[in-house]
Amino acid sequence: MNYGATKLAQAAKKKMNPAQTKVSKMDYKLSDEILSEIKDCFDLYDTEKRGQINRTNFKSVLANFGFQGRSSKEIEEEIRDDVDPNKQYFYLSEVEAVITKRW
Repeated sequence: MNYGATKLAQAAKKKMNPAQTKVSKMDYKLSDEILSEIKDCFDLYDTEKRGQINRTNFKSVLANFGFQGRSSKEIEEEIRDDVDPNKQYFYLSEVEAVITKRW
């Protein structure tokens, strides 16, 4: 499922290109529009409305926001420093944090 990833990635890059700003990634905040899109995507996978998604769905959300065109294995390699490889469920705030760091 491509949740408008290309459109969102292009919009995000126009709004704040890290090469054009001196704000560090730690200080970077995604726009409200992008956060809303991430939440909508997260909610699609949180079918039981538990406020968490499993690791497979986590990678699917990431694939739509900043990790486009990467296999599941490539995503795992990119997030290994930030995400415990044994963690199986993720909250929205954790998903947002990984995406924010990537952008």
